[in-house]
Amino acid sequence: MIMRILGYKTQVVEFVSFESTARNIMLKCEWGVKPGQADPVNEYLNLRDYWHVRPWLEERLAGRLEKYLNRYIDNERKI
Repeated sequence: MIMRILGYKTQVVEFVSFESTARNIMLKCEWGVKPGQADPVNEYLNLRDYWHVRPWLEERLAGRLEKYLNRYIDNERKI
């Protein structure tokens, strides 16, 4: 969800390789979506708040992510 908020199309790919373990999961991200769309932001905040967590990736990407999250939170408080 964080990568979608930042403007990436995401795909979870499961692959099997002889050189790897029996099962592996890869997150494929490709730039190409307008960042900060309401649906991914809303879905992410709902999940985060439901589980009462702040994911490590959110902390690491705070400089890029906060403007989208804060904009949505500020709009919700005004309603």
